Amino acid sequence: MVKIICAGFQKTGTKSLSRALEILGYKVYDAGEVYMYMRNTWMDFFKGKITIEDVCREYDRQKVDVVVDGPANYFWEEMSKYWPDAKVILTMRDNEDKWYESIVKFYKGIVRWVGKLAYLGYLTPYGYLTEKHLTLPYHMLVFGNCNFHPLVQDFDNVNNESIYKRKYREHNAYVNRYCPKERLLVMNVKDGWAPLIKFLELKQPDAEFPFRNKGGQVNELMEDMMPAHTNRCKLEVGLVLVLIFLLPFAVSYYLNFIVQSYKLQ
Repeated sequence: MVKIICAGFQKTGTKSLSRALEILGYKVYDAGEVYMYMRNTWMDFFKGKITIEDVCREYDRQKVDVVVDGPANYFWEEMSKYWPDAKVILTMRDNEDKWYESIVKFYKGIVRWVGKLAYLGYLTPYGYLTEKHLTLPYHMLVFGNCNFHPLVQDFDNVNNESIYKRKYREHNAYVNRYCPKERLLVMNVKDGWAPLIKFLELKQPDAEFPFRNKGGQVNELMEDMMPAHTNRCKLEVGLVLVLIFLLPFAVSYYLNFIVQSYKLQ
């Protein structure tokens, strides 16, 4: 049964919180685990085949203690009803300007890292289905558009800042308004262990608080986030390219075989 639901938006220190909770002994499912172990479940949810309760049952089946990042952060309320004893942690930045600056830097970094190669993902069944039925629906649900996604890359849209900041404010305000105060911790990860340990009523570990992805280093994030997913896409793209390369030879061989057969008649 899930014990902690992390409701914070991306780029609010979720990677640091995820690692801290792992140090404390929890089994954490962050974005990487979603794409590795919960991909089909969330895709079925966005396709309307199953309910959020079915998603929660799958987390229970996999004996998960903590859910972090999307899509779970958006459905914190439904999940907190399913797990009535679970605590909720809302991570926030100092202010919305810093959050917006961070998320723009993050997505621009992803675009620089993957560039137009993002379109190659559509050559693979795995990549195509993941984007269509998980990543893109989640972006639309949370932000109202997919402008920062590598397949769109609409960073110059003059409305981005006001839209994204509004979504950030609305989400945080909703969590603060409707989550029971005795179950909620509003946390800035720069405060380290103290608020987290007090909230969970645990002893502080000897390890320093793990500040992950500080400054938005894309290489560190990609290492943390979903290597299994990206490697699967790379493998399928490679196979497709090999098949495309071999196809002319196969066709040529087949046509030559047909011509030779007619000559022998």
